Amino acid sequence: MPGLAIIGRTSTRLGIVKMCFLYVSVYGKLKFSNMTMDADVNGNLLKFCEDMALSPLFRELSQLSRKWETELYLAGGTLRDLVLNREIIDIDFAVSSRCLEFSGEFSKRVNGTYVILDKENKTSRVVIKGYNLDFTEFRGKDIQDDLSKRDFSINAMAIPFSEIMEGKTARLLDPFGGLQDIKAGLIRALSKESITHDPLRMVRAYRLAATYDFRIEERTREYIKECAREITKVSQERITTELTKIFSANMCYPWVEDMVKVGLVTYILPEIQDMKGVIQNGSHHLDVYDHSLLTLKCLEEVINGPQRYFRSHIDSIASYLRSQKTRALLKWAALFHDLGKAKVREIDSRGKITFYYHEQIGSQIFLNMAQRLKLSKADARFIQKIILLHMRPLHIMRPFMQGTLTPKGIRRFIRQAEGDLIGVFVVTMADSLAGKGPLKPADAEVRLAELFDAIYTYFKEKFEPITMRPRLITGRDLIEQFHLTPGPVFGKLLREVEEAYMEGIVTTREQAIEWLSARIAETEAGD
Repeated sequence: MPGLAIIGRTSTRLGIVKMCFLYVSVYGKLKFSNMTMDADVNGNLLKFCEDMALSPLFRELSQLSRKWETELYLAGGTLRDLVLNREIIDIDFAVSSRCLEFSGEFSKRVNGTYVILDKENKTSRVVIKGYNLDFTEFRGKDIQDDLSKRDFSINAMAIPFSEIMEGKTARLLDPFGGLQDIKAGLIRALSKESITHDPLRMVRAYRLAATYDFRIEERTREYIKECAREITKVSQERITTELTKIFSANMCYPWVEDMVKVGLVTYILPEIQDMKGVIQNGSHHLDVYDHSLLTLKCLEEVINGPQRYFRSHIDSIASYLRSQKTRALLKWAALFHDLGKAKVREIDSRGKITFYYHEQIGSQIFLNMAQRLKLSKADARFIQKIILLHMRPLHIMRPFMQGTLTPKGIRRFIRQAEGDLIGVFVVTMADSLAGKGPLKPADAEVRLAELFDAIYTYFKEKFEPITMRPRLITGRDLIEQFHLTPGPVFGKLLREVEEAYMEGIVTTREQAIEWLSARIAETEAGD
């Protein structure tokens, strides 16, 4: 069984790195700079190294590195995630020279898929057997120089690949105390220069903190505060990728809030600044800006415990929220649900503050924003829809409480939500929880839960069963039976037939044909 020696940092005063050597056995605990690390961490590293040494794929990589006389190191995020006992999909290698040529040759040998990720920085990927093997050329003359140019201490560790494959006691190079910072749950930049070298690292610091529930070292936070404006030099695609990962974390609110405090959000999401100082009506205790941040916080509370806010259909809610992507998109919607309020705020003759149609204006503003952010069309449309509909439950609350909400009105809402009824209600619930003004009804959330219960019950018991049945009339019928030309009218007519079916006006295909004949004749007469 190969062992693992840790070459670590005990102090880094004045840039002088003092080294210590420790041997790690799969048994017992690792002693490191007056701290201990659990045996399962050591075991996880060792087990991964052992599996790698036995793998034909990595034996091929080892043979090629010897043939090319190329130094290889297992490095960066792979080691970080192994220490944290997280699933490994991306395996990161640092390569001494000719990285693109070397990785391309390796890809040919193993019949992998080869992708150049960054030609300028000599970074490539080989995709094979469900894994991404990422290769990056040394940034500097040797591995120590390379590690010194990385972003954070937790990513500045490496193990010589040759020592893994030869079954020797492999050295874990840790010159900046990455293991110690992982143990402490700390994101620490190696230097201010490591931030300015690639300003995206400022956003990445928050992504790592959100993903691993770590804290950002105060000095690193000050670096970010001083350099926040530099983020404007980074491509929007790279920023949005990191933002999406932040929103995908279980709890992103504290980190989004801190990104606001250090000034990053001012440059990344300038639209949010328009919400500052926009005073709201008596149902709210905060301006639009702080209310929007609080809505994000409340949304995460609802997502993590829907049973505390809804009284029925909890399994359906949990199933809907199981998708990490769905949760992330709902967080985008929560943060920007009131984006349009600054544009439409008015005070009427009685002194009442109004925000008529803010959801419509806000959804359009977000669409423009999504283009700048380079969000996919599908993601942008989802977020826009939630923003557009977040007031809908409140608009139908009065007829619901008065018993005048019609099945037709419920069906219209269901169709507007397009399968995301739960998403709309979850964001609306968070919006309600974030408002604590003196004029807000004390039972607002209870009423909202009751409305959801009624509408989702109708959806499951009445709407969904009918829409799952074969259509009484199809598009082919409109062509063959009624000799119509395909176009927008098709969708309109098919929805009308479905509506008549749900209302009980027609129940058979024959009745549907007769009803539709009369409807078409009526339309033609009107024209």
